[in-house]
Amino acid sequence: MGMKMMLEQFPEQRRQDPKRGAEARVFDALQNLDLDGHGLYEYRYRREGKQVDYPLWIHELARLAVQVKGGKYEMDNTGQWFLRKPDGKLDRVQSPLEETSDGCMEMRDGILEVTGYKNFVAGVLIFPDMERNAEIEHMARESYHVYIIWGLGNLKEDLERIAAMVKFRRPPQSRISENEWRGLHELQCGGAAGLRGGERADQDLATARETERQFILGSATINIQHLEKLIVQHYSPGTGTDERPFMPGL
Repeated sequence: MGMKMMLEQFPEQRRQDPKRGAEARVFDALQNLDLDGHGLYEYRYRREGKQVDYPLWIHELARLAVQVKGGKYEMDNTGQWFLRKPDGKLDRVQSPLEETSDGCMEMRDGILEVTGYKNFVAGVLIFPDMERNAEIEHMARESYHVYIIWGLGNLKEDLERIAAMVKFRRPPQSRISENEWRGLHELQCGGAAGLRGGERADQDLATARETERQFILGSATINIQHLEKLIVQHYSPGTGTDERPFMPGL
């Protein structure tokens, strides 16, 4: 099966954007990965939350919130991060480790929303253009519980290594992976499933009130606890020639 991605193809207009080059290379590497699983491209649970570049479910191995940072990054002795530009200048940027950690919460909270279960998600930060930096790697693991992959040459082995280090107690099976994968996609993109927090609660309350209004008509009260399909036909009683009420069509 390999990795089933959603989107199925990396957007062509983004592939032509140099700022998206690293994301495109990671997308291609995931599609060619010799591991079974599911993945999303760009996910955010809350409107104000941190976007996850690639939520991944690797069957029988791991749930991962993957962030991708192309280019050369540096961290000073105060923990401040910089991106080195092509002209050699350093631009101050947000910590990629913090972004990855926040992305884990986005993915975890989305899974909780669609399944009702709290499943552990590990953060993975991919630097496709950098050589290994032991100091950054140590800080990532010890301070943020984030795991780093340097380059894409051994992506399969790196992902398997991280899964072994994390020791997932409940790694996702294929059916569970697909359910969570589809659920998160629908939560972000699809209709009522895409509502967040208070919006969903307001809609649920409105629906409940509408249902109550419809079923407290007349003298009968109907209590339905489990329902898959209900067909209701409403007739106004008529009066026969003998002045006794009757139901039309009966």
